[in-house]
Amino acid sequence: MPPKPSSPAAPSDADTAADIHVGVLVVGGGPCGIGAALRLRRLLDLPSPLPLPVADAWDVLEAAAARGWVPSDLPELRRRSPHRPISLDGCDRSWLLVESSPEGPGGLASTAETPEGFLFDLGGHVLFSHYRFADEVMWHGLAEVEELADGSWRERGYEGGGAWNVHARKSFVCTRGQRVRYPFQRYLEDLREGKTKTECQEGLKEAQKSCNDDDEKCENFDQWILKTMGRGVANHFMRPYNFKVWGYPTTQLGVTWLGERVARPALASAPASARKNWGPNATFAFPRRGGTGAIWRGVAARNLPPRNRWYGADL
Repeated sequence: MPPKPSSPAAPSDADTAADIHVGVLVVGGGPCGIGAALRLRRLLDLPSPLPLPVADAWDVLEAAAARGWVPSDLPELRRRSPHRPISLDGCDRSWLLVESSPEGPGGLASTAETPEGFLFDLGGHVLFSHYRFADEVMWHGLAEVEELADGSWRERGYEGGGAWNVHARKSFVCTRGQRVRYPFQRYLEDLREGKTKTECQEGLKEAQKSCNDDDEKCENFDQWILKTMGRGVANHFMRPYNFKVWGYPTTQLGVTWLGERVARPALASAPASARKNWGPNATFAFPRRGGTGAIWRGVAARNLPPRNRWYGADL
């Protein structure tokens, strides 16, 4: 059975920050701090010396250098920085995570509650990733357990409910007094007949006649939008929407970040019924209780021993 969440506890042998002496101090109990503490704990539990997988990191960087994303002198840097194993022998293996909030972990990803019981997520609202370890840590941080007839325990999965709700995203774009399914460029048929729909559809047809997948030939995001979606979609949705999201005009945004973050338009011949809900967060899980802040409280309680965490620390 997973350990029950324990209440926050300051180090028993120290009352002030000046009295703390540890090998590693993790400052901040938000997602980054908790992630660092989890990684640190895993490293410390491994036998020493610990190999550092520098080769994998260099391979990634060299691939990026080949595309011009980072400086191209990496081979020389690699030669001057040979891979060496890391050893923790003789090092102080003690560690502590400190968080200034007496309410516990979460940081800017916490959830505030009003006296009336309304919840407001301060930071990340819908979480999704392609990192299995992160997904499992968050899932197990809130997973409920149930006792079976034979006395054993098991976690309730998505199908059993438990501490999570699973949703299919349903988002809409409001434009010109009408509602269009998101992403806008994949559901132009939702637009009423008129100037907006005509401009979007005709622009898309022209773009698809000359479209190719070589995104790197576009100097900025605006060029990419015009090339893949046409001027109508650009003017009626992509330009104003992305300015609202990023705070910069699309002419000042690059294209290397797009990946799966921006949906390509649906082919005009593809019926809406044949299109899957697009995006990495097309289906997502959300805590049944406590907002997203409950995730980090649960992760910390289940993974960080009380002796290694101090909430309400005055540093």
